[in-house]
Amino acid sequence: MADIETIIGVDDADIEKFMGVSRADIEKVIGVDMPSLVNAWQGDRGVLGGGYDGSSYVNVMDYVSIASLGNAQDFGDLSNGMWYCRAESSGTGGRIVFYGGHDGSSDIAQIDYITTASTGNAQDFGDTHATGSAHGASSNGTRGVFSNGVGGRNGGDSTAYGYITFASTGNTTDFGDLTENKQSHGAAGNGTRGLHAGGYIHPNNSAAIDYVTIASTGDAADFGDLTAIAQSINGASNCHGALA
Repeated sequence: MADIETIIGVDDADIEKFMGVSRADIEKVIGVDMPSLVNAWQGDRGVLGGGYDGSSYVNVMDYVSIASLGNAQDFGDLSNGMWYCRAESSGTGGRIVFYGGHDGSSDIAQIDYITTASTGNAQDFGDTHATGSAHGASSNGTRGVFSNGVGGRNGGDSTAYGYITFASTGNTTDFGDLTENKQSHGAAGNGTRGLHAGGYIHPNNSAAIDYVTIASTGDAADFGDLTAIAQSINGASNCHGALA
């Protein structure tokens, strides 16, 4: 597959602005192959679920079409009203999973899943191998990796993290351990590596960033540090230069 930036000297994201040719027409107009903008673990619909509205724990899921602006629409309901749940996507594989959470009195082990292209209520995928909330999660489209965050806001910390295979339902399998015994940290990934950053280690917050190789099991390794010590953070990736 041709490298568009190397051949014509224009960054992929700037093609239409500088050349006056839409990305979709590049191959037809100048004979250069274009890779897909959709990574294996990404897609064109975003789904958000769970939370706390100030008086009760929410089970509602909303969705948006990422390519266009506009308000969210109702997708369906999760199995439980909860917050501190985390989600990740198989992207072009067509599933999103929601890992556990906290319902106000206890942490939830259940994993829910939805079929991204069709609206409706979530279905039971399986259970996490350690009940927890405030997870960190990343995906390569085939496998979803998440940290347990055991105990969530109840104060229990954990180094353990596990994984699921999106295409088949079932309980999680142990993946390995983080470098720190913590909870309430954020995660992001580029499809090859998953990063787990920040978090809370009683009685202090953490700045450490760990990384894992999603396709293989094993303990996490040190990546570096955040610029500030923090917990309850979120992460995202643009994966520029890693198109599928």
